[in-house]
Amino acid sequence: MTLVFLGPTSSAQQELFEQAAGTVRSDAFEFSLDITGYFRKARVSWLGCQHPPEPLLELQRTLENALRAACPRHPAFIGRDGTYRPHLTLYRNIRQKPGVARFAPIHWPVSEFCLVESRPAERPVYRILKRWPLCSDERL
Repeated sequence: MTLVFLGPTSSAQQELFEQAAGTVRSDAFEFSLDITGYFRKARVSWLGCQHPPEPLLELQRTLENALRAACPRHPAFIGRDGTYRPHLTLYRNIRQKPGVARFAPIHWPVSEFCLVESRPAERPVYRILKRWPLCSDERL
């Protein structure tokens, strides 16, 4: 699940983003994927959560603010309205809205966040570049 989409980034910018991400602190949490949806303009089918938990929204805001402060003129932040729609992409390049799917909620424990590189291809390739752990209740 994307917290902040950065797009093309230079190695110098990536270093700044990694340093900024390393300052983000959050407790571990859990949420449920319990709804399907479709972004017509992007032609993307997705899973999401009807009621995103506050810890997820706070993690996203804190991370985006840290990244923006590290590199404020990066294209990812120009014209961004700040609206976060937590979702997990299922399919890309769908020509019409899929039917409604019924499914049992998928519980997702969150104990870390990552910097992930994606390479476009027939099937996109994702590679984790760096991970940052979230605090768990046991360590408090």
